Amino acid sequence: MAAPNVAAKKQAAITVGKDWRKFEPLELLPSLEGARKVFPARGYHGASVRDIAEAAGITVPTLYYYHGNKEAMLRDLLILTYEELLERVARARADTPSDVVSQFKCFVEVAVLQVTHRQAFATLESDLRFLEPESRVELGRLRRTFESQLMDLLREGIESGDFVSTHPRETCRAVLGMIQAIATWYNPDGELSPDEIAARYVSIALRVVRRTS
Repeated sequence: MAAPNVAAKKQAAITVGKDWRKFEPLELLPSLEGARKVFPARGYHGASVRDIAEAAGITVPTLYYYHGNKEAMLRDLLILTYEELLERVARARADTPSDVVSQFKCFVEVAVLQVTHRQAFATLESDLRFLEPESRVELGRLRRTFESQLMDLLREGIESGDFVSTHPRETCRAVLGMIQAIATWYNPDGELSPDEIAARYVSIALRVVRRTS
């Protein structure tokens, strides 16, 4: 008996609309929807394929039909996260004045909105170490594409005199680190909305580069 055509059940890319601040509900494959629920709650190693299948409402054989193994589900969720983030950043920056301060503020806002609206995905970042080397290379490329944009903005701002930080690499790590940490405490039912958190973090990030307005 021939093996199922797994390639026919690939996850569609996440579409970012014209309004880059709007996050539509995700339409994930059943296997990925189950993994999205189980991985953050139990951790990668604590989550079994059976746990994921039950959360997805499918059988274990069906889950394997969509994905060959648990590692493939983690890989695909992380790739989806970065691909959506990069698309959203591109749309936002294209819709923002070209001066370096406006672009920096835009970049930070998008990154914060992504972490809050896609919190379950953001919590998976620390599990990247469990991927096979080939998958880590692919994710590393996507992450560097994202991070390099911030580095370029910091260097441009320092050169223009808009930013006075003299350590762009460390500043980049500090800004990204504080944004990534949001996933550990953000509560969708809390007092602050994603937009309010983004506005506050833009202000904080500007202070990090020593610009207060």
